[in-house]
Amino acid sequence: MSEVIRDYNEFARWLSARGLKSLFVVCGNSFANIAPGRFLDCLAAVGFKITYFKDFTPNPDHSSVVKGIEAFKESGADTIIGAGGGSAMDVAKAIKLEGEFKASFAAIPTTAGTGSEATRFAVIYDNGTKTSLTSDLMLPDVVLIDPSVLEGLPDYQKKATLSDAVCHAVESAWSAATCEESREFSYSALDKIFANYKAYLEGDDKTFGIMMDAAFEAGEAINITKTTGGHALCYKLTTKYGLAHGHAALLCVNALWDFMDGKTDNLKFLEDYRAQFKEYFEHLGLAKPEIAEADYDVLADSVNLDRLSNNPVALTHEDIVDIYHNL
Repeated sequence: MSEVIRDYNEFARWLSARGLKSLFVVCGNSFANIAPGRFLDCLAAVGFKITYFKDFTPNPDHSSVVKGIEAFKESGADTIIGAGGGSAMDVAKAIKLEGEFKASFAAIPTTAGTGSEATRFAVIYDNGTKTSLTSDLMLPDVVLIDPSVLEGLPDYQKKATLSDAVCHAVESAWSAATCEESREFSYSALDKIFANYKAYLEGDDKTFGIMMDAAFEAGEAINITKTTGGHALCYKLTTKYGLAHGHAALLCVNALWDFMDGKTDNLKFLEDYRAQFKEYFEHLGLAKPEIAEADYDVLADSVNLDRLSNNPVALTHEDIVDIYHNL
């Protein structure tokens, strides 16, 4: 499990205690404008070498990982930092794994949702085709959490990232690999989110830390169980229709939950949350894609079979097409 730090000075001490002085930071262009970015500027002022790598897009392509590996080699850094949302984290993780670097690995999440800072997973696309990576080498050594980064986060990004955390918690609880430990993380995350999401979406800063903790817990849940059919079905929706990952996942989990009703005993683990989930789903009001009839088979053919193996109900091609129809 990653060490969690909530104070910048403590993070600086964590680096210094390990003799780490050269940081390779994978982040977006806006990172410099928020507190962690300004903090890294302060580290640079006291002798830390900082190299930034920003050459990637949402749903990052493998070509960015290749560029990142070369940039890391040139930097001579001893630490990789993934700073941002899921895309930045995924690129940083893939650079560490594919480059076979023994560098320390830190994560600085800037959204409340992906939980990537708590997992050994990453997703990289290769010419539009999703590739899932899994390795304990991609689990961060340390996580710096600062709730203030959520200030000013756009409404859609709040909804989409938080929905990713909801889906992680739900899917982990009904997963074929569910266990008491994973469900404890799932329930804690769902309790926090369902009690606070309305205030969070209205900008109440008292909820920021609660939501970041919930996202981390949901990440810990899927780090144990992995995700299921909800995530397996959502990836093509992001690339084909331009939906944010959490937006697409929420649509799929909602439809999958309806489809699996009465077909698996694992839904009993979530019976106390069904009504709250439905209320959350309706409150967010996220748009549903307009899918042409010819595209249903294309979507079904894109589904990741590995993630489907973790689903509590076996799904046929026809089942998947039906679920997409019911989004």
